[in-house]
Amino acid sequence: MRKVLRECAGETVARLAAGRGACEGTAMVNPVPPPAPRKPQQAGGCLIAAGLMLGPVVGLAFGQTSAGLVAGAVIGIIAAIVMAVMSRR
Repeated sequence: MRKVLRECAGETVARLAAGRGACEGTAMVNPVPPPAPRKPQQAGGCLIAAGLMLGPVVGLAFGQTSAGLVAGAVIGIIAAIVMAVMSRR
């Protein structure tokens, strides 16, 4: 009798050619259940982009365009982090 290598549930199984079927055993009796689906997380990139666009406009009103850009970026990043933390709950 010769040995035959067969693929069974992701494992290579060596069986005798005249023996039992290749996919008999615990791999087929107890299959691994699929992972539970997760709720998709919300992205906060739009908040960062909005802060980067609105910050210089607000800063222009105060005569500090660069400071407005930095402040808008910081506020957008903080809002994105808050949104990510809230969506995990």
